Formats: sequence, structure tokens, C-alpha cells
Amino acid sequence: MSNILLAFSLLITNTAIAQQKAYMIDGYHGGFWGHYPTNYTSFIVDQMKAHPDWKINIEIEPETWDMAKAKDEKGYNEFKALFADQHIASRRIEYVSPAYGQAYMYNVSGESVIRQFSYGIEAVKQHFPTAVFTTYSSEEPCYTSALPQILKSFGYKYAALKNPNTLWGGYVRAYGGELVNWIGPDGTALVTVPRYGIEALKPNSTWETIGHSNNQPFINAAFNAGIKNPVAMTLQDAGWKGGPLMGDGKGGYQPTEYRTWTDYVDNSSIKTPTESWKFSQEDVQTSLVWGSQILQRIARQVRVSENNLVMAEKLAAMARVYKNAPWPKAALDQGWTRLLLSQHHDCWIVPYNIGQGNTWADKVVTWTGITNKNTDSVVVASTAAMIGIGKSDVLHIKVFNTLSIKRSEMVTVDIPKGWGSYVKISDQNNHAISNQILKNRKIVFKAEAPALGYITYSVKPNAPVRPIAYKSVMPYGFARVSKIAHKYKVETDLYTVIIDPAKGGTIESLIARKLGNKEFVDKTDDRRFNELRGNFFKDGGFKSSADNAAEVTILEEGPVQIKLQVKGSISNNPFTQILTFTQGQKRIDVSLKIDWTGNQGIGNDYQQNKYDAISLRKAFYDDRDKLLTLFPLNLKGQKVYKNAPFDVTESKLQNTFLTVGIVSKITWC
Repeated sequence: MSNILLAFSLLITNTAIAQQKAYMIDGYHGGFWGHYPTNYTSFIVDQMKAHPDWKINIEIEPETWDMAKAKDEKGYNEFKALFADQHIASRRIEYVSPAYGQAYMYNVSGESVIRQFSYGIEAVKQHFPTAVFTTYSSEEPCYTSALPQILKSFGYKYAALKNPNTLWGGYVRAYGGELVNWIGPDGTALVTVPRYGIEALKPNSTWETIGHSNNQPFINAAFNAGIKNPVAMTLQDAGWKGGPLMGDGKGGYQPTEYRTWTDYVDNSSIKTPTESWKFSQEDVQTSLVWGSQILQRIARQVRVSENNLVMAEKLAAMARVYKNAPWPKAALDQGWTRLLLSQHHDCWIVPYNIGQGNTWADKVVTWTGITNKNTDSVVVASTAAMIGIGKSDVLHIKVFNTLSIKRSEMVTVDIPKGWGSYVKISDQNNHAISNQILKNRKIVFKAEAPALGYITYSVKPNAPVRPIAYKSVMPYGFARVSKIAHKYKVETDLYTVIIDPAKGGTIESLIARKLGNKEFVDKTDDRRFNELRGNFFKDGGFKSSADNAAEVTILEEGPVQIKLQVKGSISNNPFTQILTFTQGQKRIDVSLKIDWTGNQGIGNDYQQNKYDAISLRKAFYDDRDKLLTLFPLNLKGQKVYKNAPFDVTESKLQNTFLTVGIVSKITWC
């Protein structure tokens, strides 16, 4: 009797589920720079005409429409007419991400994230003036923790954290049910459709979740988890020729209806979230799969251009306010749009695609090159507008500070030839701050510049001054370096550092003078501080820079700055490292150049010759075998904090050594 009742109960449950509606988010992702055929706009229009119930959500690079207008005018005009209706209940096209360069967001600056939307929205509205931006969504993991406040500032009401069909670059952690309040780091709440807690990876796949279509198992699992109005999603790559994903013969749960994202939230969902999610940057679980050898280079190129551009804008603003200089709009706009394209997700995940000589990595060089050229011209013009002409026998130095805080840092200036060996440096009130003996035609002095402003110093020839025996008055007044028992001892007002040439020029001791002479090097660890180490799997396993002696040369020996050159090798690959210690500066500057001999293999050797997309084990998930610079610290209760745009996250991970059987991916910040 109990078996009959159980069967009857299951029948009722399945019948109830079968009567409930599910929903599908379809549409297109990509664009001119990635994958958007010339006549593809006409194809989309034809499909919309053939399928009047079809609604699409688009994430198309804004510059695409310039190309479509020029090369597919008929399709462009018809698409524009379809797009014109932006009433939420009746519209068939919703622009879910206008981001100019379809950036991942988490790997760029907060200012860049803002400009992705500001420039993108402006470009989209030039083609589609009625466009409304209400729900943010992306087919790639283009998410960062600070998006709630940024999106709301642009008028967004909702977001979706699903990218079920393109997990190559990662995904958001599975969490919650139908709707959640996504809580940003400043407390801003944004109504969001999450990647459901039941939305697992598709069996035997690391690049799709079960929510990539309205398949029966996914929809039924959602119903059983209490999700009343489940929604599946795929934004197709622009170029796919299949039309609507739920066409005849494609199966899937029925009844399912197409929706735009905003229509779904407003008219087909529970509308009010049942829980709030204090979202961490570590909930964006990402892994950049291909081309990791050049990711560091791309990251440096992008970050340099980001910093240059913001600095140039501030200097231009100062020149405008102080000297009424013209605003360099064209140069800055072009600088920003090229920078935003260099942040394109494809630059980071497939940097070697699109053929030899025209790869995404090549495009980054071109795009950031334009940005840097423009910012250089803006900086030169802006500073020239603010620099006055003084006496010919006096060198006037204006030190600009583009940060919003007062700064006191060391400045290095090249002195013209013919000035003799002695100079006097004075501040803008003509108070002498330093008498120096020129070394290598350079002077180094501490400048103090106000927030978002500048200060002027003067340098002029001086009568001979008596050399100061600075070595005798350390450690209080000057930086110095000495050699003790084949090791080098560097002393500043903040640090005492011992460098051991016999162990590859690694740091044997790092003592912080003003922290009770705290020793920061963990001497119980078999690893060395500032040691290079990696698993050279083609050359016998782990190799270290500490395996070989290094040559240490003093490039600069005070009194303000100490600069050492370390020449060593790791696995027969020579390297040159420059260590710079500056009086009064907490930061120790390090630069490194490795002259590789041949194509080295460094990391875990698993599947290095044949990549298997299905395997859950990935060599690049575990950093321990990669080429690392090690800094074993003598600290107790260590915590790790990760920077993200407008956010600092305390890590909750035990480690990021993710290996076999662990599906979660590393968070890169």
C-alpha cells in the first residue's frame, strides 16, 4: 500500500511541475573585433521575422554598429527599427551589456570599469537613441564585486550572474535561488538572478553548466529546489547560424517562453529577492586558460596605460583650471576607447588567436601604444602650460602630484652639463633644502607636493661644499651599503638588509628598524627570501636561483638611495635583478629580467602536450609548480587581502592549490 501511495505522490508532483512555465534568455555576444560576420545583422533580422515570439538579449561591442551601418545598411536599418521599441513588456531586443571592450572587469581598475560603461553607452546611443539599460548580463565572467554601485549609478535596476555557455574564463559561485540581493562592498544592493545553487557544471564539461539550455534535468532540479520561475540562458556567439536555441526538434522542457532579462524580472519572476548575498571578489571564480605565458605582459601594458591616462586627465584638468588651457577631448577619448579595447576579455583568454601577426596580444600592443602616445602629448602640453620660464642660470623643477593626497617622495633629476660639481636646491620660498655633490649628473631629493597640485623647486650652481662623511652618521641620516664577509649589508632609516651572493643574491635578513627591529625573513623555512623557483619539467624538476652564486654590483651607494644589481641564473637561464632601497621609503623596488635560453617548460607537467577540456584536473590551477618569487615571512596569523576595483577582500580560502577532484577555480585579483 505504501508503494502505491509513493507512486501516486510522485505522479502528482511531476504533473504539477509539468504545468509550470520556464523561461529562456537567448541572444548574441561578440562583435566586430571578435566574431561578427559582415552581414550578420541581416541574419538576426531575418530570424526575428521568421520567429515572431523570439526575444533576444545582446552584448555586442558598440563599434560593431559602425561596421554594420557601412557594410550591411539594409540589415542595420531594419535592426534599428526593431530595436526602437524599448517598452519593457513589448520589446524584443534588450542591450544587456554596452561595455565598450567587453572586459572581464575584475582585472582592471575601477576607473576603467566606469569608462567601459560610459563610453559604451554613449556609443550605443549614437546608433540606437531609444536604448534603455536596465539589466546587466554577460556571456563571459565579466563581473567584479563592486558592480552593484557602478551599475546603479548608470541607472541599472537588475543584474544576472550567469554565463552558462562560456566557462572557459570562469564563473560566479553557485548560490541561492530565483532572485537575490547582490550586496556590493559599499552596501549597495542590486536585484540579481544568480547562478542557482543547483546549477552545477554539465557532466564531463568544464565549460558549460546545466543551465545553458532549458533541458529537463536543469528545469526540474530548479523546481524541486523551490525556484518557481526558472530561467536558462545562452548568449550565442555572433556568427552562429542556428537561430533561436529552442527551435523545432531541440527538445527541452515545455512550456518555456523567451524573455528579455528585464521583462523576466519585472513580469515573470517572484520580483522580490528571498535573500541577500554579501558578494565577495572570491565569488568570481576565474581561470584564464590559454596563453598564460603572456598574461603578465598584457596586464603590465594595460595597467601602465590606465595609470598614464588617469594622470594625463588630471594634469589636463589642472592646466585648464590654473591656466585656462584647452581641454584635449579628442586625444583623451581616443586614448580611453583604445585602452578599453585592450581590456577585451579575448585579449586575456585567447591572446594568440586570430592568426600570426594579428593576435589579440598584438592588438594590445597597438591599442595601448595609441593610448600612451596620446597621454604623452597631453602630459607635455598640460605641464608646459603650467611651467613658467625662470632665469637662465637657474633650473626650475615643478613636481606634479595627481593624487588626492599630499605626497612626500624622492625625486631624481638630470642636471645639464656645464654646471660644475656642486648644486643648491631650494623650495618655492627660496629656503635651501639640500646642497649636493653631483654624481653621474643626477640629483636626488625629497619633494613634498600638495594634493592635486604642484610645487616648484629651484636648482642652481653652488660653491664647493665639503663632502659629508655620511657613512659615519648612519643609520639616522643617510642610506649606505657595505660588504661584510662576502655579503652585502644595506642600511636605511627603515631597514637593515643582508644580501647573500652565494645563494643567488637572495635576501638573508630583512629587519624593520622602526618596528622594534622585527626580522621579516622566516629563517626556519628551507626557501629563501626573494628566491626564484619553478618546476622545470623538461629539465629535471625544481630549480632555484639560490642553487647558483650570483654577482652583486653596487650601482648607487647613497646617501639617499642604494641600488644593487644582482646577476644570477636559474636552470641555466641568466637573470638580472635591480634592488633599490630609498631613504624614508617603505617600499623596496625590484625589477627583474630573465634571458631565456630556448622554450622552457615550467609548471606542472600534466597534459602539457595534449590538452583535455573534459578533465577536471588542470595544470594551471595549482601555482606551486609555476615560476615564483618566494617571500617566506616571519609572521604569525597571516591574512591575505586581495585588491579589486573599489574593493579590498580578505581571503577566506585555505589555499589556491586546486588539484584533482576540486572543481572550484582560482580567484585572480
